[in-house]
Amino acid sequence: MSFRTTLIVGLIFILAVVGYLVFKEVQPSKSKSELLDIKTAYNIQRDKITKIGLSYGDESLQPITLEKRGNEWYLSEPVEAPADPDKIKYLMDDLLNKRIKMRFKTKELARYGLDKPQITLSIWTEGSGENPYKSFLIGHKGVEYTVYAKEKGEPDVVIGIESSALDDFTKSPSDMRQRKIMRFASKDLDSIKIVRANMAEITLQKDEEGNWRMIEPVKSRADKDEVDKLAEAIRGIRVRVFEEDNPKDLSRYGLKKPSLQVEVKYGESTKRLLIGSKDPETGRLYVKLASQPYVYSIDSDLLDKIPKEPFDLRDKTVISFQRFDADRLKLIRPDGKL
Repeated sequence: MSFRTTLIVGLIFILAVVGYLVFKEVQPSKSKSELLDIKTAYNIQRDKITKIGLSYGDESLQPITLEKRGNEWYLSEPVEAPADPDKIKYLMDDLLNKRIKMRFKTKELARYGLDKPQITLSIWTEGSGENPYKSFLIGHKGVEYTVYAKEKGEPDVVIGIESSALDDFTKSPSDMRQRKIMRFASKDLDSIKIVRANMAEITLQKDEEGNWRMIEPVKSRADKDEVDKLAEAIRGIRVRVFEEDNPKDLSRYGLKKPSLQVEVKYGESTKRLLIGSKDPETGRLYVKLASQPYVYSIDSDLLDKIPKEPFDLRDKTVISFQRFDADRLKLIRPDGKL
């Protein structure tokens, strides 16, 4: 074997050894910890979590703080607003169920993007006080669909978790806000009131037997099917766009003197929805709850689902009875003949 050939073979061997050592550092041998998910590895109990914070290395992304108050979740930063409980659940699932695919010690945090993390996710639990119970830093992507991360309380320990964490934990305030405006169960609904400018007010109320009756503008039985359709239309209203928080001028949205108001009562709660003008460009409808300072826009088809006339909601049955209970049918004509 010539010297040149020997030299080439030697270089290839050295490169192979170096490559193996580098790969071994990044991909350490599997250990028991790799089989754990984050909730198990860091002893995080979902039902004990009271607060979640998200902040980003990208300054164009707003930091988000979510807090549990009683049984409800709220955004407290950058805006004070109700949070979507489903989105909170998904966020917790994404964190707690992430699998730890690798775990190793290193002081070279910059190498893994952890000196200036892309995402910092902090959680507070019952009894943790002002300081987070755990804070996770999310850094660069690694090999085999992983992203490097670490818990602040473990200074020299880096873990590799599923790379989907980068998308799962990148949220905007709108992503986490409650989009369902009128939250109630149809069975709990007690009354509905429709108020239109320059038109008769329509009030529907459920009696002690659970039957719907019209109270205003006339007293009569209400059409159960039509009332159920109306209730579902109200319950199904969802925010398309969060237009403005704490607006100084409601008149620009047609909400200073709304043309239509819908009020529902259920249990101890009363909610009144103010319905304003349409956005001239999108056609969406501006609305806000009377008790809250937020202006939303929703699909304008709601207007077609809210009856304008009392007749539309009245029971149109002339004689109400169960046909199986009838024993006799008698028809009488003016001339006395059948």
